[in-house]
Amino acid sequence: MQNKNNDNDNNFFNKNPLITFAIFSVVIILLFKALIGENSTSEIAGGNKKVKQISYSELKSLIE
Repeated sequence: MQNKNNDNDNNFFNKNPLITFAIFSVVIILLFKALIGENSTSEIAGGNKKVKQISYSELKSLIE
């Protein structure tokens, strides 16, 4: 009867807790990314932001 308990305790998850934790973590992260989306942080921060490239000399004149 004690052999049955030992067989149940020797499954993959009990033998490899770090691998199990890593797989669980990746699944949770992917789930949150799918639910929240990639652009949600920019929407929360203030909507769509436009980027304008300027030269270094123009930047220096704007700072002055």
